[in-house]
Amino acid sequence: MTRILILFFFLALFNSCKKNTTENKAYNYPKIEKQSVTEDYCNVKVTDDYRNLENLNDSSVVKWFKNQERFTKNILDQIAGSDELFEKMKRYASKNEFETYYIRALTNGNYFYLKHFAEDNAPSIYKKNSLHDEEEFIFDPKKYQPESGKNYMIRSYAPSWDGKKIAIALTYGGREFSEILIIDVLTKKILVENIPNYWASLKWLPDNSGISFMALADDFETSDDHFKNMNVSIYKLGAPNTKKEIVLSKKVTPELNMTVSDIPVANFYNQTDTYIIGEIAGATAYADQYYCLASNFFEQKGVQWKALAKKEHKIKKIRIQNDTVFAISAINNERFEILRKSLKNLDWNTMEILVSPKEGEVINDFEITSNGIFYTTLLNGVKAKLYHLQNGVSTEVTLPIDAGYASIANLSPNHSELWLRTRGWLNNYQRFKYDSNSKSFVSEEMSLVAEYPEFENFAVEEVEVTGHDGEKIPLSIIHNGKIEKNSDNPTLMIAYGSYGNSYEPYFDTDWLTWVEYGGILAIAHVRGGGEKGNAWYEGGKKKTKPNTWKDMISCTEFMIEKKYTSKNKTIVRGTSAGGIMAGRAITERPDLFSVAMIRVGTLNTLRSENAPNGDNNVKEFGSYKNPEECLALLEMDSYTKIKEGVEYPATIITAGLNDPRVIAWSPGKFAARLQERNASDHPILFYVKSDGGHGLGEGKWDAIREEANLFAFAFWQVGHPKFFMNRD
Repeated sequence: MTRILILFFFLALFNSCKKNTTENKAYNYPKIEKQSVTEDYCNVKVTDDYRNLENLNDSSVVKWFKNQERFTKNILDQIAGSDELFEKMKRYASKNEFETYYIRALTNGNYFYLKHFAEDNAPSIYKKNSLHDEEEFIFDPKKYQPESGKNYMIRSYAPSWDGKKIAIALTYGGREFSEILIIDVLTKKILVENIPNYWASLKWLPDNSGISFMALADDFETSDDHFKNMNVSIYKLGAPNTKKEIVLSKKVTPELNMTVSDIPVANFYNQTDTYIIGEIAGATAYADQYYCLASNFFEQKGVQWKALAKKEHKIKKIRIQNDTVFAISAINNERFEILRKSLKNLDWNTMEILVSPKEGEVINDFEITSNGIFYTTLLNGVKAKLYHLQNGVSTEVTLPIDAGYASIANLSPNHSELWLRTRGWLNNYQRFKYDSNSKSFVSEEMSLVAEYPEFENFAVEEVEVTGHDGEKIPLSIIHNGKIEKNSDNPTLMIAYGSYGNSYEPYFDTDWLTWVEYGGILAIAHVRGGGEKGNAWYEGGKKKTKPNTWKDMISCTEFMIEKKYTSKNKTIVRGTSAGGIMAGRAITERPDLFSVAMIRVGTLNTLRSENAPNGDNNVKEFGSYKNPEECLALLEMDSYTKIKEGVEYPATIITAGLNDPRVIAWSPGKFAARLQERNASDHPILFYVKSDGGHGLGEGKWDAIREEANLFAFAFWQVGHPKFFMNRD
């Protein structure tokens, strides 16, 4: 204790003598006393100046977060042009009277869907007995328990197989943890409510007697890690809301050798499925897979789990149909193949190859129908194609529109129906049904597709940039077609690069508003994502993680070299695990960027293992307990890379105090250290949301307001004439 006090004394004395303390800067940031801890990580001494911020139960820490919230709000409220930008974004988001999405088609012809009216903050649930029937209102979350003062949102829903009941997962305040209620569709009567601890994968049992779902442990709210000891639970109608049976967990199924951080999933896709596929998953691209008889699983009698696949088989998707296994795997091809084998003679070394990808394409998805297998591919993550495999012959299906991304869905393997959803950087979602007989698509839009003449002159360029090691990095550039390459365009550089997730094209009116204001969007498809297949993912993981931010640096240098923009007009943006990319980009090349936006970012990877969801993310980023992985974590840790006396770009960092995925202290510590050490007069804002989470499940207007604030901050910092500090 004495040594720690002495350390605090000398740190305080040292800091009081420095010229570049926050007291001498343009912004008087909220202060909190530092409590430095020095530790040895893989033979490297690391000093953590703000370890005390990890205690979110400490009243002084909570006060600091809320002071940061007020401080940032005060500055954001003074940026002229922000309100106008917000109103424009709201108008674009409200162009349609309503939008419909998350459409669930049943074998009896029923359609359930979410319907979001333009003026509403959240959608409601509706139903049609058939596509062309009149719609029927089912449930509106804003009318649920209004006396509670909670603004409920629908996080997920599932109609029973016969369409007579519906289970709805509700949340509020940015929480991802939900409670389930079940409604009788005909009478609208609530049959049961407040079934606790829902996390994901809400499904009805084959006989419609109850539901199955992924659940958090009963003590998750008091646990040091919300995601430990997760399980699959079954609730049956008629029982008390708290009476659910755990059917898949570390304790219940010890034969699967789960750890406390593994996430179990029980997958079944159709009412008539013979088998359950159990997935022992987590925060990584691949999982261990098992199977058992569905009849035994639902009754919990004689359940015998058998091995189906391991992580090393690199399975993207797997199905069992008529005792035959179908899978998308990268075991023999880095761009994936569709494989097949009898379940009784399963051997991943002797699988039959049904489909190999064409040059440059990555196999993305497949669905089995009574008319054969349909599958999609992506080229560089931004060009979608659809194929039909029938009688051993694969034929390309011409899409109804040119699509950057396409998703497919079937009714069941015993039905011919196939639905297609398309989207692109400049094309909104469109939904079609495929007629295998006429080989044509019919629109099945349940709401009008809004037109945006404001965006009609926008253009998309898909290029490849040579990276630091010679790799070709796909880069999507969106701009006004009449733009001048004069190095003066505000350019928002965006990337993610984790878990093998691709940054697929999608239509976002908020982002396109950035372009309307004279900016450029540049989406860098960096390594760690899946745009070029498994090798692309493995090329930005653990010890190869530096490729993720180096790819962003290469793409930014390309944009500057080609005179789209310049260093003083360039903004880098990363969200969640994309915070690693953005944080390390500005700590490695602070000279290259004028602004950084880091939303709920992973910025202290060295300590993430000690946070909620930390053990789970070890699979993707590594453990400090492993010497080789520890060095990789040190390299990707943005917080400890902040140096004294360096001029860093203007930075806005967000956090939600209800965030279960990236704990608020990870971006908080980064913000505190950057505010302290930054040698420039550029503002470092910590945009805390006391009632916010990870950004999932929050209301539409809250999300748009946050986006408008981020954009206004960036435009202000790069000198856009419409955005400036209004101190009146």
